[in-house]
Amino acid sequence: MSEAGPDAVLLLRIWTRIGLQSFGGGQAVQLYAYEELVDRRKWLRAEDWAEAWGICQMVPGVNVVAVAALTGYRLAGWAGVAAAVGGLIVPSVLITVLMTAGFVHIRDLGWVGTGLHGLVFAAAGGSVMVGYRLIRPLLGISRGESRLTLVASVVVVVVAALLALGGRVPLLAVLLGAGALLAAVVTLADRPLEPVEVAR
Repeated sequence: MSEAGPDAVLLLRIWTRIGLQSFGGGQAVQLYAYEELVDRRKWLRAEDWAEAWGICQMVPGVNVVAVAALTGYRLAGWAGVAAAVGGLIVPSVLITVLMTAGFVHIRDLGWVGTGLHGLVFAAAGGSVMVGYRLIRPLLGISRGESRLTLVASVVVVVVAALLALGGRVPLLAVLLGAGALLAAVVTLADRPLEPVEVAR
């Protein structure tokens, strides 16, 4: 994380702008917040962002709100939490109420359903981009640790995706299992192999 961070007022302005722009839900919030906090202002490293997102997978509730709270706290303390969460939520709530009221009047029109399908496809594309941005710095770290860690990381991504598609394993179990597996792999990779004595 960068040494020179923002104050709460600046964070409020930034997260309010993100809240006003982030049509499409969590993926859009992540894209805009990542570009603002990591790419543009460099207050957080890509690794910091991925770590925050990973932590927020383990808490109940809306992940993007949790990420806003965690990054707000890291950058400006408790005032940063209030600024980030307030800036993200208030515009979203107001826009959602207005759009819901308008949708009631047009939902029976044929082109509305087709348009919603296009929105879902666009949101899925955003999810792919968000996933890439989360995975890229972590794969770089894994590659720096060892080849075994890199292979284990790729295996975790593939297996977690397959388990999520199957939908039979609870998400929390997948997350905890992935964390335990990579922790074990890193521990084994760091442990030097002891020579094996050959019986004569």
